[in-house]
Amino acid sequence: MESNPNTAAVVNPAAAHVEVEESPEAPDAVLVSRAAGGDDEAFALLYHRHKHDTWRLASFTLRDQHEAEDVVQETFLRAYRSLTSFKGGTSARPWLLTICRNVCLDRLRQRKARGFAFLEDAPGLEPPAPAADVEGRMDLHRALAGLPVEDVEAFFFVDVLGLRSHEAAAVLEL
Repeated sequence: MESNPNTAAVVNPAAAHVEVEESPEAPDAVLVSRAAGGDDEAFALLYHRHKHDTWRLASFTLRDQHEAEDVVQETFLRAYRSLTSFKGGTSARPWLLTICRNVCLDRLRQRKARGFAFLEDAPGLEPPAPAADVEGRMDLHRALAGLPVEDVEAFFFVDVLGLRSHEAAAVLEL
């Protein structure tokens, strides 16, 4: 297939036949609406726009990169199945992060029910930190370990992902 210079974006450059007609700057609400109407390319653009934040949340919450990848897939699968339930403003980010958080909480409940734990969860074991600023990282880990889970989540959403406080409150259902 010939490349069209008027095409706004290609989702997968390796597969030039998969094109997105929307501008990459299109608001999430427009993409969600189009995806709900069957436009898979609009959903693919939503995925590419928000996959990193959902993975960071899952990785932070579960402390396992491979399980985080599974959670990202489950998050977007659930989002796709419930596109018509999107009631947000222009950004789907808080909605997707809420779904991701719920999937993570489901995974944590399953772990607890199975008695599953990672070595990092054992008392006295710290994962190796990069050489730069080891003391600072250890202080941060100790400080976070002393906080309630809700406060750690709030810190992550606001200070790591950069959500506004009202967006973080919505994701945390506060």
